[in-house]
Formats: sequence, C-alpha cells, structure tokens
Amino acid sequence: MNEIMEIHIHRTISCLIMAVLFLLWDYSSAEGPRVRLFSATDFMLFDSNDLLYFEILQPKNISYIYKVKPAKNFGTKFELELGTVNLVAADPIDACHSVDNGKALWGSIALVERGGCSFVSKTKTVEHHGAIAVFISDNLQFDNAESLVDMIHDGTTREVSIPAGFILGSDGYHIKRGIEEAGMEAAVISIPLNITTSPHLYTRQPPWSYW
Repeated sequence: MNEIMEIHIHRTISCLIMAVLFLLWDYSSAEGPRVRLFSATDFMLFDSNDLLYFEILQPKNISYIYKVKPAKNFGTKFELELGTVNLVAADPIDACHSVDNGKALWGSIALVERGGCSFVSKTKTVEHHGAIAVFISDNLQFDNAESLVDMIHDGTTREVSIPAGFILGSDGYHIKRGIEEAGMEAAVISIPLNITTSPHLYTRQPPWSYW
C-alpha cells in the first residue's frame, strides 16, 4: 500500500470516528446542558462559509470532491446549474496572454495556474475563448498545508463576466496530471455539489489534500 493511500485511509477512519463521536454541550436550554451529535456533513458546513464544491466524475483516477473559493471582488456568481460540464486545463497553464486550446475551452470551465499576471488577466483570457468559468489553482503544487486565498481585482478598469474561483495548488496539479494520464482532453465534473445532500462528502476528499 502506498503512502498516499495509507494517509487517505487513516484520515478517513479518523473523520468517521470524529463524525460519530464528536459531542457539543449546548447550554442554551433552560433545562440544563444537552448533548448534540453532529454528522460529517455538519462539519463541512461549519467550515464551508462561501466555499463551492464540485465532483470529478471522469477520469476515475481523480474522481474526488473538491472545494473552490469564489473571487472576492470580481467576476459573477457561481450560479451554475449545469449538471455536468467539462473542466479543461488551459495551454499554456498560466493563461496570461493567450491559449493554444481555445476551442476546447469554449463552453467549459477553464483550469489555470496562479502566477505571471493578475487573476483578472487570466480570467479575461479564458473568457475571451468562451469559457463559462475559471478555476485558478495555486502554484504551490506540493504543499498540503496551502490555503485558499482571496482573489481580488487588479485595479484596472476591466470587467469580468464569468465566475472565477481559487483552488488548492495540489488539487490543480493532480487534476491536470490525471486528465493527461487518462488520455483525455477534459475532466467531466458535476457542479455545484450540494453538501447538505452528499453523505460521502467528507470521505471523498482527495488523498493529497488536507481539508
């Protein structure tokens, strides 16, 4: 068993135990303290804030649930009711000036990487090629402790007409690599994922990322 699988199994067991046994004393009752049991979904809701979740359906080698942090002050809201949509890695991945796979981005969500230019510039590039949204991953690809940053406007007069969200660098790296290893042009994803109706949400996180 490889190291990643061992980490994933141990963490899954810990999460399940925590979800079943974690107790919170509620002193708001006039009858005295009460014990409340929380589910795995409850834990995700506590930490979700304004996060968005999506699931990769294909390829199977990266079929997990991922989180996205919408941009703070640019782009439109992630009001996507698409069922399934393609997630396509931009080429080049930074998408600072132009891309060579613009046809594949049309009607899809673009995956790009942080660095080289502003978040707005990247978003405008893929928007120009018909992308309906963009996920921008951190460029710290192998840091499991990385956090989701607030993406802000670059101060120019440019307006963005599609949603933009930030994902972990490790997620972006493995998604791009997984698509390539499967010999596919894009990943097929389900978005948005309703965490209140997803009982396997907490146990289907990627094995390389710590939520």
